Amino acid sequence: MLTGTNDGAGHATAGGASSPEPSGDLFRVELLGTTPGRVAYRVDGHEVSVAAPAVPLTASGDAEVALGLLPALKTGRPLSVDLGISPRLGQGVGRLQEVLATWLDLPPVPVHADTAEPPGGRVAGVGCFFSGGVDSFHSALRRRDEITHLIFVRGFDIPVDDDVLGAQAAQHAREAADALGKELVEVTTDLRRYPLLDKKWEFTHGAALAAVAHSLSGVVGKVYVPASRTYNDARPWGSHPLTDPLWSGDAVDLVHDGADATRVEKIGFLAREDVAARHLRVCWENRDGRFNCSQCEKCTRTMVALRAHGVLDRFTTFSGELDLRRLRSSTPRARAQEAFTRQTLRQLESTGADPELESALRWQLRLGPARRVVGRTSRRIRHRLTRR
Repeated sequence: MLTGTNDGAGHATAGGASSPEPSGDLFRVELLGTTPGRVAYRVDGHEVSVAAPAVPLTASGDAEVALGLLPALKTGRPLSVDLGISPRLGQGVGRLQEVLATWLDLPPVPVHADTAEPPGGRVAGVGCFFSGGVDSFHSALRRRDEITHLIFVRGFDIPVDDDVLGAQAAQHAREAADALGKELVEVTTDLRRYPLLDKKWEFTHGAALAAVAHSLSGVVGKVYVPASRTYNDARPWGSHPLTDPLWSGDAVDLVHDGADATRVEKIGFLAREDVAARHLRVCWENRDGRFNCSQCEKCTRTMVALRAHGVLDRFTTFSGELDLRRLRSSTPRARAQEAFTRQTLRQLESTGADPELESALRWQLRLGPARRVVGRTSRRIRHRLTRR
């Protein structure tokens, strides 16, 4: 029985000496059952499932820890899982809690679980999570000689009940996988219907990815998790170079990939790839039901970078021209957006290929700080008026 935190050598530490599981208010994760292509768990009384009809799925204690650790931390209750966890995750869970508890400003919780070697060892397949976005295309293409499977998950960025967008995205993923000569694993999950996983998704999505990866341990023994940020701008986030590897177990190795490249550099890498030009998907707003709405902030900044590399017209999942007047008057709302604008501007300055776009980005950076000050002042005035 592993309890409490872990000293990094597989031994329980003070506050967690080996002992029988205590009674009391535990945060329990239990296996509900498995059927061909589906595994279901009860997480603190809520049923969640992972389904992939075309491949064998594995119920594992490592997946249970991934499902339960962050909610247990948030509720301050000891975590109890009913399946054995692998020795590697048993060694890493203490370090994982150090990072997560520091980010969330919460104390670690005891983890009650038996350890068990996974039967059959690690399989040879290598997977990569694949949404069809910039980060996942970048990892899939630069690791193409090693990767055997692309893993497309419906229920994370695409709502599990959005049949139209789900079907569109899945079809593009199938065609991309076929073009790359890889097997596509299509996963459907309702993990986000569990409130403690869906709330603060920016912190919980890495654990959700780990749970899916461990469920696929009969198919892949190593899974690349595409990075959404660089090492330079990494901050507390669900998928992170510190935490992704710590979710690894003896059956599945999780590898954070791509944090060495900025988004502009990744788009430059994709610029010469026909498969990305036909299937790139970045939009999460999907206005008017469009695959890429070509109007939202994320679509716009991707189109800006594609135009900066001189290839926007080749990327057929975007429609219409880039509106430079609207771009000039827009304001980067977050540090990451401003950093992206500056990176794109440096790309343009180095080539001198698009003076109009370069001018629009310069205006955006000049006017942005003033607009933010005006916005903050306006909000303060409205707040004061409503309090009277």
